[in-house]
Amino acid sequence: MTEHTLKIDDMIPEIQGKPQRIRAGEIRQTIQRVKDSPVRVGDTVVIKLAYNSELLIGIYEVNEVHYVTLHHTGIMLEGPVVDSFHPWHQLKKLAAMDGIAPPTGEALGEVMVKCYGDRLDDGLPAQIIRW
Repeated sequence: MTEHTLKIDDMIPEIQGKPQRIRAGEIRQTIQRVKDSPVRVGDTVVIKLAYNSELLIGIYEVNEVHYVTLHHTGIMLEGPVVDSFHPWHQLKKLAAMDGIAPPTGEALGEVMVKCYGDRLDDGLPAQIIRW
């Protein structure tokens, strides 16, 4: 199994307080762009703050991974047979699971645009990672 370092940007207003909620076990998911080595079930994620890589939030074993493509208007979820597109306004549950405040799909979309900006223009490969 592989160890991955994931960074959480607590400076974005919609996710302030997320590190504390991860430590408390209230949040067990993050959405991250796919890097050189994708996260897989059974891997370990080391979660740190984006602006202070010395501050450890926690170390967790990954139990679920979903491949998605992020767009300005929503998420394309890769399925085993067919992919399905979900506009941001339909993703309230995903927003809540990711610790977005307020827990709306629209707020989740705003966070993704703040984090990834122009990289969403052509679709950005990402993963929903749960531990």
